[in-house]
Amino acid sequence: MTSGTATAKPERDDATPAFPFGFGLSYTTFELANMRLAQDTIGTDGAVVATVDVTNTGDRAGAEVVQLYVGARSSAVERVPKELKAFSKLELAPGETRSVHLAVPASQLAHYDGANGWTVEPGEYEVIVGRHSLDDQALHAQLVIQ
Repeated sequence: MTSGTATAKPERDDATPAFPFGFGLSYTTFELANMRLAQDTIGTDGAVVATVDVTNTGDRAGAEVVQLYVGARSSAVERVPKELKAFSKLELAPGETRSVHLAVPASQLAHYDGANGWTVEPGEYEVIVGRHSLDDQALHAQLVIQ
């Protein structure tokens, strides 16, 4: 690249991976239910704390990774629709239900602003808890950062 030459912004394609991020196979099945946020409004120095109940609905013991994603509903800069921010792996016996707590400091939701450095942007966010990145049974909640 020569000095003074602008580079083109890379094009985004519509390629779809064979499996979504975090996808895994198991000999049993799991269900996520009853997601709740400790607070639905936090300050820029607060934390997102989500709790969800995980049940092994199959007839064998198994392990599941519960994943928490966060997406900014609007932003001053272009951002990905959702980012993995926390996860927890747990092993459950058949029929067993356990609550999982996932916490993310608001500082981990920051984006880089050329004028101000790392910035936690006030606004609306979506919190998504699921078994993988494209889980159609994922649970959703709204969060506001003030």
